[in-house]
Amino acid sequence: MVKVNAQIQLKQEHIIEAALRRFSHFGVGKTTLSEIADDLGISKTLLFYYFHDKNALIAAVAFTIIREFITAFEEVLEGASTLEAGLLGLVGVKREHFKKYFLLALQGDEIDIQKNQGALTAHYQEGRNQLVNMLAALLQKGIHAKTVRPLDAVKTSQLLLDTLTAFDYTMKRRNVIPDLENIEELFEKQKEILLLFLNGLKPQACKH
Repeated sequence: MVKVNAQIQLKQEHIIEAALRRFSHFGVGKTTLSEIADDLGISKTLLFYYFHDKNALIAAVAFTIIREFITAFEEVLEGASTLEAGLLGLVGVKREHFKKYFLLALQGDEIDIQKNQGALTAHYQEGRNQLVNMLAALLQKGIHAKTVRPLDAVKTSQLLLDTLTAFDYTMKRRNVIPDLENIEELFEKQKEILLLFLNGLKPQACKH
């Protein structure tokens, strides 16, 4: 049974990878399950065995992208010796993630995505909750080390994520497809905001 489940999971991962390539290049709305099945050399009927409809596949793709982001940030935190390194590492992960998936992010108004909004929102909220908890733990370490003034670590983490997300939306709402220069500009601004944010977290005596 364990072997069978592992085989199913592996096949699902291959389907998700193929869907990601199609969605990123052609758009979610213009991609059909038949095209994804053809890319994999399988029948549409077999694809339905692993994902019962397109909505289920879209939700699985979203979950995969979010999980990849969380895992990358976990790795950053493992090597971060300071709060500043951890927070700037977050911006670095966001930058690379945005470069990789920005075409998907720009498709948020597509009908196929709107129809699947419930599942996508649930995945997004779960990922956000994980990020809040990770950031709160990072802030708590700073509080214990007295490099951060006493504060509500969870509430502060939520505020930080809201601020960074607002910058992401400015990119998404532009009418042009962002180029590398646009993306770098966006995340340089996020780094500047983070440095101001960090200064505000310091105990009063440590501020310059």
